[in-house]
Amino acid sequence: YTLLSFLTLPSPSPALRTTPSTRSITTMNAIAFVLTSMQLAILPAWSAETKIYLDVKPANTSMHLESIRMLPLSTFRLSYERSDSNRSARVGVIGSELAAIIPDAVDIVPKRTLPPREKGGKPIVLQNFPSVNEQTLFMYSVGATQELARMLSELEIQSDDQMNQIASMYGEVSQLEQILSASSDGDAELRMREAAAKAEIAKNEMEMEILRAKNEEEYAEAMRASEEEQTRRSEELTLERLKREDEAARLRTKRLLKAKFEASQRIEQTRAEAAEAVAVIEHEQKLLLQKAAEEMKVKTAKAVAIAKAEAERANEDVHLRRLQAESEQRRKRNIAAINAVFTHLSTSLSAAAKNPRQC
Repeated sequence: YTLLSFLTLPSPSPALRTTPSTRSITTMNAIAFVLTSMQLAILPAWSAETKIYLDVKPANTSMHLESIRMLPLSTFRLSYERSDSNRSARVGVIGSELAAIIPDAVDIVPKRTLPPREKGGKPIVLQNFPSVNEQTLFMYSVGATQELARMLSELEIQSDDQMNQIASMYGEVSQLEQILSASSDGDAELRMREAAAKAEIAKNEMEMEILRAKNEEEYAEAMRASEEEQTRRSEELTLERLKREDEAARLRTKRLLKAKFEASQRIEQTRAEAAEAVAVIEHEQKLLLQKAAEEMKVKTAKAVAIAKAEAERANEDVHLRRLQAESEQRRKRNIAAINAVFTHLSTSLSAAAKNPRQC
């Protein structure tokens, strides 16, 4: 602030400009004093800062001045401020407008949550929000102020020199007028000297116009250089942003492919496990069916054997009964035959006993 106060001192009156570069020398001395004081104050910390800051180069303050000149200031309100609040409108820059002029002063926040406008409402979620980096914007303002101070110093030096030249010329003209009023003998010579002085004044005025035109040309050239630098930086930032977006897209694609590959592997593993489980179940079912079939065969064989045994026992009983019946029939026939033989013998014996002569 001390430095800026020295740089913004009011210009001295024309009466004080009789000495060469009075204000410029004073301003430069003040700046040198302030800078020396600042250097003495921060000298112990410089040794540590050299380890942090790399590739230190002077800033392009003319570009900073042109950027600040083109910067649009706006008044606005924030969406999350209550409608019944008495807060006056804010003054500042919009992030999207600032990015087109000073891309370095805008940070893209991937996700930002703002409070709701009304109490109890839903919060406002913004994606890729352009946030204003006030520190960078302030440093651009400092650079623009330094450029204005430099331009002011140069203009003051030029103005002092020109004013001194004009004062010297007017002094010569005054001397010539005094000589003309004191003596009329050298009128022709004095008129010639007056004409020469006027010509010199006209020449100096022309040189001032040429210098002013040159300054305007240099300013236009600086403007063009600033615009080209701004365009180049904007293109570089755009290319860098596109590169980051392309890298992010490639990373997302890689992650998506990896997720799909892992999902396909899990599906194939699940299918293999399911097929293995089905095969185990089918094998167990086959074993159970084989065991049931074998048990059924055993039971059937046992039943057949039992049936055969029972049938054989039943056949043996029938055979025995048949044999018994046949034996009984033979026995009866034999008994009948024996009875018949005995009956015949008894009859024959009875007859023989009755008629012995016939025997």
